[in-house]
Amino acid sequence: MIRGFALKEERMRFVPVFVAVSLCIAAAQPSQPTPTVTGIPYSADQLQEHTTLENGKPVNSAYVIGHFFRDSQGRARTESALKSSPAWRIEIRDPVAGFAYVLDDQNKVVYRTSTQVTASRPNASQATTVSLGTQAIAGVLAEGIRTTFLSPSGLPTLSVETWYSAELNVTMLTKSSNGYSSKLVNLRREEPDPVLFRPPADYTVVDR
Repeated sequence: MIRGFALKEERMRFVPVFVAVSLCIAAAQPSQPTPTVTGIPYSADQLQEHTTLENGKPVNSAYVIGHFFRDSQGRARTESALKSSPAWRIEIRDPVAGFAYVLDDQNKVVYRTSTQVTASRPNASQATTVSLGTQAIAGVLAEGIRTTFLSPSGLPTLSVETWYSAELNVTMLTKSSNGYSSKLVNLRREEPDPVLFRPPADYTVVDR
């Protein structure tokens, strides 16, 4: 059960993995830090869709693979579906307190690490980009870029459209040439419940 949602969850035996998004991450390790965004609270669900052909006919599937929350102080909570598992990875980043938390709901443990700014790793992939202009997504203006990844010989292998909202400082929609897409739905602009940004009081804290 995902706290703070009236959304009815689908039962998931398997969650496909969208290109360039790794959902299967070591449970006790926080993801790479992202810039703190203050004064722009929001919450949304992440919906992944996939289209395949069966007997020459398109077959569509959709999965809720994430929930996102951010408050006015820049605290953020991310709930991500884990690959090949009905479990969810829950991570809280609190720049006010200076900590990041990864929750282990099964064992009632929270792994706490100090937040530090680290240098991002350069992308070794060869790619070309082209601007796609702007469009409104969920009532928010987003700017699109198509990135085409190239093989070592220079041939295109995959293209990905990314639609980014400068207003919210989030990616609203991503579409891949392999049939996967990922978009934010049920966007809400009000302040999320403060309890979402605190580890449960009855969890054991383990510092890393």
